[in-house]
Amino acid sequence: MTNKEIKKAFQNKFPEFVFCVTTSKGGYSESINILIKNFEDLVTDSKTWKQIAGELITFKESLNLEKIHYDNDLKGIELGGNTYVNLGYKTKTGTTIYFPEF
Repeated sequence: MTNKEIKKAFQNKFPEFVFCVTTSKGGYSESINILIKNFEDLVTDSKTWKQIAGELITFKESLNLEKIHYDNDLKGIELGGNTYVNLGYKTKTGTTIYFPEF
């Protein structure tokens, strides 16, 4: 999926949020960063935070964007060719907070 397609999928599922999707490459791997610009404006308590974060993470995983190759002999991640997906939000102070995996 392209960044535009990822953004559109998230906006269709969560129309109340404003998303920014970027891709960066490091070595032979890439990272897709999905950030919500207005998260703190809409989510103001911890109960709602946990619920929305869970829904966002579940949706991200359903898109099957992350591709990580494991070496079964060494029990670790192979170097190169991996795609990592980070999902989070920008705070009002400009800090980026990434959601933990549940």
